[in-house]
Amino acid sequence: MKARFDQWLSFRTVVKRGSFAAAAESLELSRALVSGHVRQLEEHYGVRLLNRTTRRLSLTDEGQRLLERIAPLLDEAESTEKQMQDLANEIRGTLRIQVPAVLDAEPLHHCLAKLMLQHPGVKLEVLIGESIDDLVGRGIDLALYIGTLEDSSMVCRPLCQLETKLVASPTYWQQAGIPSQVSDLSQHRCIHYRHCLTGHNWDFLDQDGQPILVKPNFVMETDSETMALRLAKSGVGVTTALAFLCQQALAQGTLEAHLDCYLHPVPLSAVYPAKHNKPLRLQRLLELLAETFTNPMIHR
Repeated sequence: MKARFDQWLSFRTVVKRGSFAAAAESLELSRALVSGHVRQLEEHYGVRLLNRTTRRLSLTDEGQRLLERIAPLLDEAESTEKQMQDLANEIRGTLRIQVPAVLDAEPLHHCLAKLMLQHPGVKLEVLIGESIDDLVGRGIDLALYIGTLEDSSMVCRPLCQLETKLVASPTYWQQAGIPSQVSDLSQHRCIHYRHCLTGHNWDFLDQDGQPILVKPNFVMETDSETMALRLAKSGVGVTTALAFLCQQALAQGTLEAHLDCYLHPVPLSAVYPAKHNKPLRLQRLLELLAETFTNPMIHR
């Protein structure tokens, strides 16, 4: 049987602390276990390592030689342990995240900048996309997802409900008329931002919370939310947008919103593979995302 690291550690601690009782307290072990470790070493090597009297302990020549040999090994092991604990407690490393194009905007930019400024050891790789299929295979640590997530093996952490708006320029509303119900949109020029939620239709809710499926008169379809909003500001037609993306234009009067009572919020979640131990960098990103998207300014 080979001598074990814990036996060496008990032996050195007994020598350093001067008694079995003090060594046991330092190691948070029982006195019997520490004493047993030293006894097992003596049996293993076939020599006495300590002179024991009722008053004190002292090293034998063999004990001194053993201590000199194992001390550097124990010091190196303790140094390695501390370094690994420090690494575990340090927020650093690479995060590969995926975000929908519609969230490629100031609130998320601010969140990511805050993460990197607070923790310079963190590196980010940000992909634009909406699919949450095979996150593990694609090496994605976290994906932001808008909508209701079907059954998944992924962990889904809800962040908030994102308000939506139906907007157009004041000039457009003045010329085309303000709709009083969603069916009126068939008479309007509509600009469609295509993403994972809409498909080729716009979804509304009636006063009882029941879905109203509307297929408006789309004069343009685009994969760019920015383009849809800019054309709406120019008076081309009506579009739908997340509230936080058009709140400045609404405040400035370059866009006006109508039919709010028929619109419903959409859930935003952080989705990531289930892991026994989440790295601190991922935990910190989740904290900052929750902080960002629960900000009341996001939902105006």
